[in-house]
Amino acid sequence: MHRRKTAAQNPASPYDSYYGNSSASPGYGADNEPQPPRSGPSVSSNGVKSSYSNPSLTSKKRKEKKRSDNSNCGSLMVICLSFIIVMSWIAAGLWVNSSNGVNERLTKEKHALKEEYHRDSSRKDDRLRLLQESLTREKRDNRSLQAKALEKTVVVKAQDSDNTIELALRERMETMKKKIARESRRDVIEKFGEGPYHVQMVVNSSNNIKNNIKGSFVIQMHSLDEMPHAVHLFLEQVAHGLWNGCGFVINASHLLQAGAHPSHIPIQNMDQRKLDSFKRHSLDTMAFQEYHPNCRHEKWSLGFAGRPAGPDFYINKLDNSKSHGPGGQKQHDLDEEADPSFGKVVDGFDILNQIFSSPVDGGFDLLTNVVQITEAKVIAFDNKQQNLPDRRSPPQRDPNVPQNVNQNADRRSPPQQDQNNQQNVNPNADRLPPPQQGQISQQGQIS
Repeated sequence: MHRRKTAAQNPASPYDSYYGNSSASPGYGADNEPQPPRSGPSVSSNGVKSSYSNPSLTSKKRKEKKRSDNSNCGSLMVICLSFIIVMSWIAAGLWVNSSNGVNERLTKEKHALKEEYHRDSSRKDDRLRLLQESLTREKRDNRSLQAKALEKTVVVKAQDSDNTIELALRERMETMKKKIARESRRDVIEKFGEGPYHVQMVVNSSNNIKNNIKGSFVIQMHSLDEMPHAVHLFLEQVAHGLWNGCGFVINASHLLQAGAHPSHIPIQNMDQRKLDSFKRHSLDTMAFQEYHPNCRHEKWSLGFAGRPAGPDFYINKLDNSKSHGPGGQKQHDLDEEADPSFGKVVDGFDILNQIFSSPVDGGFDLLTNVVQITEAKVIAFDNKQQNLPDRRSPPQRDPNVPQNVNQNADRRSPPQQDQNNQQNVNPNADRLPPPQQGQISQQGQIS
């Protein structure tokens, strides 16, 4: 026989109340059969109190209860397995997602590392290129500096050499200037005697019927101690008759200029015959720009125009000492040079004032009617307007003239005057010898 278990030995299952095996409904058993009323908790033989007295269960009921318990456990296990599976799926999904995220992050990091590597490589390449360019530039600069230093050294040596050459040339030029001035002074004294020297210019504008200008003016040469070369050139031009037939062509506001140009031919035609005559005699220009501070370009003074100066000359209508003195002619290469002044007007101011007031044509201040120089001659002149003995007649000599000049210095015949002032120049003009020292006639004519 089976021994009945007490409540303590067979405790109630926690699922009894859920599956109807509990004593929730008083008075009914597991098979919903009426039970005897409970008289309260009983005490088992082992001293454990039981809340109720367990009725005797049949084996069938125990089997059914056991099946029910197994079924409940199976259901619970299914639920747990389902939960585990679901959670596993969730975990797997999370793991997959996390792994995908990790892979993406790793990929991004990999790309970032590659980009950083490329950037670093590019920066390194750039730095290398910059270093190479810097080295190349530095080498080029060094070569340039070396070349400049060498060039500077060469230039300094060349400048030193040029300075040496320039100093030597300047010394030779000064020596030549002094020699030319000395020879010019000696030649003037031998041919024209002792000074002072005067030149008379006879002018005529007979082609202008309304305003006929006819007369003469006298020029006194500067001292041979101050302007020997310029005085010598102008006296030689006059003595060879080169100014006969020329004329005054420019009447500017500050000067009146005469040119080596035939007076009967318009200046626009640029006739060169007169200028060629000056050149054949080698009396067209000065050898150098002679200047002396005592011979300034004051009003009524005369000077040679151009660089080199000559043969054109001008009469200053104003004080042009600044514009025609040293540094006044900026258009020339050597602006420190000055126009040579060789004389000044001492008589005939009224005739020159008439020429000054003559009309001009065009923007070049050209005289409408050229005033012709009919004759230019060397005369003896004093402030009392008396003619002194002629210095150019061969045999006689003035007893007042010093006898320190060699009588046989030059016995060539005096130059012939150009008989055709308005025609072709004498073809033998370049063969005319320079004049002989002598005296000036009472009429002031050149012998």
